[in-house]
Order: sequence, then structure tokens, then C-alpha cells
Amino acid sequence: MTSPPPRVNASLDRVAQHLVYLGVYALQGMVVAYFYTFLQGYLRAWGLTDEGRINWIQSVALTPFIFKFLMGPVSDRLELGRLGRRIPYMVLGLAALALGLLGLSHVDPTRSPVGFMALATLAVAGLAVADTVTDGLILETTPAERRATLQGRLASCRFVATTISLVGFGFWFDRRGQGPGGGDVALIFLALITGVLLVAIPILAREPRRWALRTPSSQPSAMWQALGTLLKPGSLAVLGFGAWYALMGQGVEINLSNNYTARDWSDATIGWLAAIRYAGRAVGALSMSTIRSRLPGGDRGLTAAALVGVGGTLAGAGLATGLGPAFAAAFLIGMGLGFADATFFYLAMERSDPRMAASTFALFMAVTNLSVVGGSVFDAIRTAVGGSYTTTFALVGGLTLLALVVIRWIEPRVGIETTGDAKQP
Repeated sequence: MTSPPPRVNASLDRVAQHLVYLGVYALQGMVVAYFYTFLQGYLRAWGLTDEGRINWIQSVALTPFIFKFLMGPVSDRLELGRLGRRIPYMVLGLAALALGLLGLSHVDPTRSPVGFMALATLAVAGLAVADTVTDGLILETTPAERRATLQGRLASCRFVATTISLVGFGFWFDRRGQGPGGGDVALIFLALITGVLLVAIPILAREPRRWALRTPSSQPSAMWQALGTLLKPGSLAVLGFGAWYALMGQGVEINLSNNYTARDWSDATIGWLAAIRYAGRAVGALSMSTIRSRLPGGDRGLTAAALVGVGGTLAGAGLATGLGPAFAAAFLIGMGLGFADATFFYLAMERSDPRMAASTFALFMAVTNLSVVGGSVFDAIRTAVGGSYTTTFALVGGLTLLALVVIRWIEPRVGIETTGDAKQP
């Protein structure tokens, strides 16, 4: 089959494509900021007092994030006629997100908790689908030499959006409350932002067809060979790095607010500390590609720098006893974790196979879901050391460095690449 003629405005198309990616990542940051930080307050503001039910609603609603990697094989294997196998799923996912958010703004959770939980789950599932499929499209359309820079920008964009959302929603809720007239307006706002992106994607985004890949992913042998890349020593090393730093980092992040509360700091102060931490994540993620170009050792040096940065900043968290040092520590912790996030995204993307792009990349990302038990690990360590946060932070930071043992197996990936047509939509 012959290739279509090259597109004239390739540079403009690339900008439009990147705007779509940035939009999806920013939207994810905004929605996650709301669901993780404010959803419980919204339920309480409506009069739901059963903490067990509140926690259950939030836990079920966030479940799609854990299983979002299952969407990868569907998008990789099932092309919706001439519509494609990436953009249609992105549109469907965002449509589900918008409908779920609008539905939540009109449902009283005290009268219909099951209906509210179902709509919240629909919204998160839609976001999970759009996010997973977007990652596959990024891999297929971005040349290898640009992936580190793009991943840094995308991760930074998400953290900036999260930071702005935390501050903006907090400011709004302080004045209007999280109940009717406050929380529902925030949900409608998120739905409107989703709607804008929903309209923009079919106009701005492009995706390569399967003829642009050297080996069609529709062949079963190619599928198994692609998924087999995850079992290579270099891929397993990247998986170990991602799982371990995420586990340690999440354990500290979840417990930072408890540490602040133990110091009798106000909720407003704790909120600002969280915002500063996410600002640090944005800076850390954005700096990854620049630091990578100056570090010796290639991907090994990059991974080592990420682990040392995370371990050092986590270990120092307990040393910040005053507000000034606490803000500085929060920013540095965010920088360390943001740099590690962008590093892991880049390493995973480089080792994903374009023939099953969404599947392999999503499976790499799935290991970071182990971070959900990070809080329990932190609590177990804190109990063992007599309840001291300072000692626990130091131990967790030191444990993070254990992942340095996997560096010897991390090498530059040499595998299947997309053709020029696939790289440049």
C-alpha cells in the first residue's frame, strides 16, 4: 500500500498535536485534584455523615485508575473502521467524563449514594480511557529523540494544572462552600473544560494508521512479541525502579498532612503546602530533559539521579520543623518526585513497543499502582520506630536508594521503531 502524500504544515500540525496532549494531561491533573482532595468534603457538605460510606464511594470511584491498563489492548487491537483506534476512544472517554461530571452536579448523594458513586465511577473511567489511549498515541507520533522533552513538558503541565486547581478550588470553596452553589459549580466547570477538549481533539489531533508501523499489530505473533518486551532485563529493571520509588514516595506524601496536623498547623496552611509540593513536581518534571542531556551515563545516570533526588528529599522531610523550612522541604520533595515521574515515563515510553503502544506503556504505568499501599508501609515503619515521623522519613528515604541495584540492567532501548510517517502525523 502506498503512503499518502506528506502533509505541508508539519510544524503546525505538531504544535496542534502537542496542544491536545497537554490538554489531556492538564485535565487529568484538574480532575484528580478534585477527586482526591475535595470529593469527601463535597459529600460531607451535602450531609453525608457516614465516614465508612464516604470512603467507600471515593474508593470505588477511583478504581478505574487501577485497571486503566486494560484499555490498552482494546485500543491497540480494535480500530473503529476509518475513524481510527486512538482518537475515537479519546473522544468516547472524554464524553463519559463530561456526562459523569454533569450528572454528579445534579445528584444528591444523601438520597442516591449508589447513583452518585456510579456517576463518579463513570467519570473516572472516562478519564482513565482517554489518558491510556493518549499515551499510546504519544508513543506512536513522537520520534525517539523528542520523547524525553515531551514527557517532561506533559508531566509538568499536569502538575501545574493540579497546583492551580488545588489553590483555585480551595479559594472558591472557602467563599461558597462545597455544597450546593459551590461544589456543584466546580463539577460543572470541570465538565465544561472537558467539553472544550472534546471538541478540539477531532479538529487538532491526528493518528498514524497501521500501515505506518513496520509490523502490523493485528498479527498475533507481533502482539505477543510486543508484550514480551516487558520481560526483558532492561524493562524489568525499569518496572522495579518505577514500583519502588512510587511506593516510597506515596507513603511519604500521604502522611505529610498527618505530620503537619500533628504540629497543629491549619487546614489552609496544609493546603498551601500541598500546592507548593505540586509546583515543585512541575519544576522537577520540566527539568528532566535538560538534566538528562548533561548527565553522564545515559539512562543509567538519569535513573540514579532520580533515585538519589527522591531518597534525599524524602529523608529530609522530617527535619523541617518550622513553616519556612516546611515549605522549602515540600517544594524539594515535589521536585524529586516530579523528576522521578518524568524519568520513569520517559524510560517506559522508550521501552514500549509501537506495535502495541497503549498496551505496553499502560502495563509499565500499572506498576506505579503499587503506591496505593505506600501509606500502610509508612505506618508500619513508623509504628516500629515508636511513632517518630522524623525517623520514619529518614528510613523511607534510605530505603528508596535500594532501587539503585537495578541500574546495571538499564540500557538504551534498541528495538522496533515507527516509520517517519508514524512519527510525524
